[in-house]
This record gives sequence, C-alpha cells and structure tokens, in this order.
Amino acid sequence: MNLKLATLLVALVGLGVSIYLSVEALSPHVPLYCSTSGVINCERVTTSVYSRILGVPVALLGVAWFVVEIGLIYVKSWFAFPCWVLGMAFVGYLLFSEYVLGSICLYCTAVHITVVAIGYPVWKLSTE
Repeated sequence: MNLKLATLLVALVGLGVSIYLSVEALSPHVPLYCSTSGVINCERVTTSVYSRILGVPVALLGVAWFVVEIGLIYVKSWFAFPCWVLGMAFVGYLLFSEYVLGSICLYCTAVHITVVAIGYPVWKLSTE
C-alpha cells in the first residue's frame, strides 16, 4: 500500500468519527455509545462549554478540517502540512479542555490519534 493511500485511509477514519460526533451533537435522538461516569466520560466532554465554538460543534469543525485535509492530500498540495499544523493546534486545545474537565472522550481520542498519525505522511507527501 502506498503512503498516499494509507494516509487517506487514516484520515477517512478520523472523518467518520467526526461525522458521528457531529450528528450526535446536532441531533438529540442519536445516542452516544460511551461511558458516562468516571474519567472516561464522552458525554461530559461532548456537552461541555469547550464542545462548541461560537455555537458550532467542534466535531463539525473536525469534519470540515478532514474534508479539506483529505482533498489536499489527494492533490498533493504543499498546503496540506500547514493545514495539519492547524489541526494539531486544535487537538492541543481539545486535549487541554479534556484535562480541565477531568474527563476523556474515547471518540475524541480516536480523532486526535488520526490527526497525529497523518502528520509525517502529510509532510512527506507535501514535499515530494
């Protein structure tokens, strides 16, 4: 499997999880399958003050970021790496919010891992 395809597949996983979290944030009828007690508490994280920016769910911002990043990876744009850096900054904000809340969202963690995981391949692809 080539680097571009592997990177796209990892990014698609992040996109899928971001879509699920977005749908859950926008629809009260979609259940969030995750622990709601203890340190692992997706509900506390996804309904906190940190879960929206100017009224927009951060998961929806994640969907937009993944769509843009996947497009940039696909066309091998040099801008894919600066876009990834922006994504990493946002992951930092989200990790900080989980720390402040004292809770971890497993779905959010999956998204964070996918963003981190595509960093080196994105850099490599954008410099070819």
